[in-house]
Amino acid sequence: GRLERLRENRRKRNALMVERLVSLGLVMSIEEVEAESGGEVVARPHIARVMVKKGFVPDIASAFKRYIGRGGPAYVASSRLSPEECLQAIREAGGVSVLGHPGLMGLDENDLFALLERLKSQGLWGLECISGHHGSGEIYYWMKVASRFGLSPTAGSDFHGVDRPGMDLGVAVTEGLLPWARLGVNI
Repeated sequence: GRLERLRENRRKRNALMVERLVSLGLVMSIEEVEAESGGEVVARPHIARVMVKKGFVPDIASAFKRYIGRGGPAYVASSRLSPEECLQAIREAGGVSVLGHPGLMGLDENDLFALLERLKSQGLWGLECISGHHGSGEIYYWMKVASRFGLSPTAGSDFHGVDRPGMDLGVAVTEGLLPWARLGVNI
């Protein structure tokens, strides 16, 4: 059903990006990209690695910046589930749902709060408050937002794979980063 539709859309997206790259003179095949994935779900980082190996770009960041990142000539937007479909799928799988990267959604505070209210009513459980790119002020803000909506605060490293420098898996939260949480202060 839902997941197979997403997989098929991803396959089509990857093939279309490779076609666009070939039309730009960067000759490669989807089979090369699939081989590069090593059996993982094929995604843009795999396309970027093939581009680097073939000498089309000096590094993965350049592949994204010049070709396959948003706005690039070979970029193809991904199809996504609606937030409601995601919540339903997570519930059906027995999981708990957490909204990650709330500050990167491009919403003003009123729109974000309306979204959180709507998603909370449909089963949203948590809000990512601590991440690899948040300072203590942002963490405090997101902790207050989570508390306001009755959401459980969560943490994430923002680790999406080794191709993203600067975001490591398993970075410890230091004592000085979140003292009010360690003291049990209710925000």
